[in-house]
Order: sequence, then C-alpha cells, then structure tokens
Amino acid sequence: MSSRAGSIVVIALVLTAAGCLAAWIEADRRSSRRRALRLFPLPHPNMSSQPFSGSGPGPSSGTARFFASHAAHAGPCLVSYRFIRASDLNGQPMSQGAGFGPNMGPFFLGLQVLNDRQGAMSYKLDLSSLRAVDDTGRTMLHRQSAGDSMWPITGGTIYSQWMESPGPHATGLTLIEGAISVDDHNGLQHTFPFRMENVPLPNTLRIFGQAASIRISDADVYNIPRGFSIIAGEDAEAILDRSIPAKTSPLTSPQRLLLGPDKPVRMNITPEANSHEFSIRADLGSCGSLIVRASSSGLAQTVRVWDGEPFILVAPASAFGSRVASAMRLSRDQWLPDAGVFRAPFLAEPGRPGGAISSEVLVDGRPFGRAQLSLQMWALRDGRWAGPELMRALTDRKGKFVIPNLHPGEYRIVYQIDNLTAYFHQGEAPFTTGAYLLERFGSRAGRWAGVKIENIMVRSGQKCECKPLEWVSASAATEPLLSIKQP
Repeated sequence: MSSRAGSIVVIALVLTAAGCLAAWIEADRRSSRRRALRLFPLPHPNMSSQPFSGSGPGPSSGTARFFASHAAHAGPCLVSYRFIRASDLNGQPMSQGAGFGPNMGPFFLGLQVLNDRQGAMSYKLDLSSLRAVDDTGRTMLHRQSAGDSMWPITGGTIYSQWMESPGPHATGLTLIEGAISVDDHNGLQHTFPFRMENVPLPNTLRIFGQAASIRISDADVYNIPRGFSIIAGEDAEAILDRSIPAKTSPLTSPQRLLLGPDKPVRMNITPEANSHEFSIRADLGSCGSLIVRASSSGLAQTVRVWDGEPFILVAPASAFGSRVASAMRLSRDQWLPDAGVFRAPFLAEPGRPGGAISSEVLVDGRPFGRAQLSLQMWALRDGRWAGPELMRALTDRKGKFVIPNLHPGEYRIVYQIDNLTAYFHQGEAPFTTGAYLLERFGSRAGRWAGVKIENIMVRSGQKCECKPLEWVSASAATEPLLSIKQP
C-alpha cells in the first residue's frame, strides 16, 4: 500500500471514530437529560389522598423526600417539610390513610433534616423552638407526646412531632420555624434557625408539582433575556430537549413542590445554599390552566400554563455566560391516571404477541393535551367486519394514546367527537370543549378532521401509527384568553 493510500485510510478511520464519539456524546447527553427531567411520578393512586400522610411509604420511608418549595438551610443542614399526619386527641398518630375533616385538630408535623457533612458533626432538631402559625393567625406549639418519633434516613433524619390544633377555618401554615442545634468537632454547640412559609393543609385544595435543575445549552443562552425569565409552551419543550442536568445532590432529587392556591413560596434554582432565590405562586385558571407568577431581584413575570405542561424559570445571566434554570410541572391532582384505553377489544391470543394502534389529538397541529374520548372500533374477521366495540381512551399531555395488545389484522375506527372532553382536574368547575379550544388555542370555530380511519393494518409485535384526530380552525386562531378563576 502506498503512503498516500495509507494516509487516506488513517484519515477515514479518524473521521469515523470522531463521528462515533460525537454520536455517543449526543446520545449520552440526551440520556442524561432524560434521567434528570424524568420528573418523578406523582404518588400511586392506592396511597393516601393526603400527600405522604400515612404511616407507610410516605413518612416512614428510609429515603429522602425533598420538597423544594418548603426548604431552608440551617448551618450545615438542609431542613424541609416532609408530611402532615392525622393525630388523635391523645397525641398518637392515626392509622395509615386517615384523612382530615374541615377542622383538623392536632396533627403530626414531619420535618426532614439532611446533613451535607455527615460524620463531621452531630445535629438535632431543637424541639423547644418548633412552632407554626396558620392563616387565621393562630400560633401552634409543639407538645411532647408519646407519638413523637424520629428515625434515620439516607443522609439525614426524619422528625415527626405533635403540634397543637390550627384554627377552625385554617387552610395553610403561613409559617413553620425552629432551630437546629449542631455540635462541631470541638464539642461546641451552635444553633441555626430555619423558617418555611405557606405550607397548605391537607383539608384544602392543593397544587402538586415537580422540578428539576438544568443547565441551559450554549445554543439557547443568548436567545434568552439576561434577566430572570419564565419560558413556557413549545419554547420550553425545545429548550428542555437541548439542556443538560445541573449537578445536584441525589438526596434532593427529585424535587417536589406543594403549593396553596395563590400562596407564594421561596425557592432556589438549585437546592444548594448559594443558588439563586426566587418567589413563585400558582393560582387556579379556567379550563385546566394555572396562572404562575414568579419574581426575583425586583423582576416579576406571569405566565399561563396547562396542567402538567413544563415551564422553565431561568436565573439571571452570570458573568461566565452559563445559565441555570428550574424546569417545573404543576398539577391540581396528586396523581394522574395513565394514558391509554380503559378496555381494549379484539385482544391477541394468549401467549402470542399482539400489535398496537397509536394516535393523537391535535388542534391546528398542536397537541390537544390530556383528554377523554370515545371511539368505535371494527375488526375484519374472515372477510366480515366484527363490531363495533365502544372504547374510552385517555390521552397524555401531548394528546397521544395507544390501544395495546390487539389481534393482528385490519381495523377501522370512528371517533365519537361529541364525547371528547378535556380532562377535568380536582376542584375544577366543568367546562365545554368549545371553551377549552378558545381559552387554550384561541380557536372560535372549526371542524374535526380524521374522524373516521380506514385500512388500519396491525401486525404482530408492531405499533401502527394512525393519522391524528385534528381540530382545524375555520380562521386564524386569536390570542388565547387569560382569565383567572378564584378558588
């Protein structure tokens, strides 16, 4: 082989290796992004309807459960809200799943204390300093009881302490405060105060959420205003796809959020002590929306988001050019049922792989969001159409759904569009599909396309992608309405 030919081979190998390395880096980046932004699933429906209020996986778990919306640094420790659990009048915790009436009575307050200097110093919650104030102005002190307890978790300790009753009409704790006593390696004791604000009580409507700290990609850094910013909608989705996770402690991931309607809380872009701080509140909007207001460094912004839709709070630009942000989702519901069909017909034979049909609901090319819809389905069997079988389906936040485990063959589908509705959330007044189309998409009139789908071929072990059911506006959509529905 000539030296020139050998050089060409070497160059080709180098370029191939570089291409493989670039592909691997991109795949790892996307995988890492998915790991960070696979925002934690809301609690399983079989758990108590109160957030982590039972004696099972919620409060007594041996792992950290970090509420970023109610957390405070106290010296070397990070203190956060963990749970509120029902109590009897004698200071004993109620059985798992016990709920609260309109007047709560005494309760157990769960606090989580994480120590980022494990082994370097000992710490404990100063019980004499623990108190809370509700939104009627009543002050509640800790009262020692036989039900008080503490137990270790990975990286810290859980304290469950009996508290006096809130006011008869209280719906939230406007203040929780106390102190952590820390003994350093010289035997000297130091006291570090902490405070949290606006923890909603379990006897009222609450807004649940999830957050993940991210680092904005270089491609997006200079397209975002340098000040504190909120980004929602398709822009947020695109930025998330190009972002990478920010480095945070595994003890504070995932980050949970718990808000009372229109009650502000103070948070950090990341859970670290020196991270940028901001204030955020969410109020109930109409047709499944939430009105989010956030402020930082004298700058305030308001954005309307839809239940489960991601949005991003971006910290002001630093001198170094990199931008960190908090990606969030909020929901009226503590848990949401999985997207899919409630009863799939024409099932595959037992022991044999079936196929699947997937589709989506769109509005002028944009995802409809979570919806409930009905459809009729026929299957071709031995030259004759069997059916129709009536099904109900629930779409995900991008309007997608799947009909699984179908017998291979040919199918046809007809949507019952009069039964299509946007998903209703807890505590929400009913609304029409027309109102939803107007408020979310600004569409006043139009028609449904793709109501009937023919010649759907389902093959064993494969998923058939069907054309979408799509609302086509009669004219250009107007700007969506911005209205706030008071709770």
